[in-house]
Amino acid sequence: MKTWHFPPYTLPRGLPAYWMDDQSGELPRAVAAYLDKPGSLSPEQFELVKAWVIYAVKAPAWKWPAHQREESLTSLEKAETARDLMVALEALEDLGIDPI
Repeated sequence: MKTWHFPPYTLPRGLPAYWMDDQSGELPRAVAAYLDKPGSLSPEQFELVKAWVIYAVKAPAWKWPAHQREESLTSLEKAETARDLMVALEALEDLGIDPI
């Protein structure tokens, strides 16, 4: 499994970087594929999008109860399919967090 490296959170608020600013081009292609047709992601693209969302959720800018943060991270880390990821992202959107 590939290890992904994302930029540090921006100061002073601790926001995650914007996925479209990725210089490799891999992340924008993977996110675009996810948004266009989630089931079409390659395994590597799925892992990249999942890693990105986890990175974004861990950003210190988000202020929410610790149990909700941990529940969200657990749901994301357990995601094995694009559908699992979609369900986790919808739950995040209900909390006002949209990493994509």
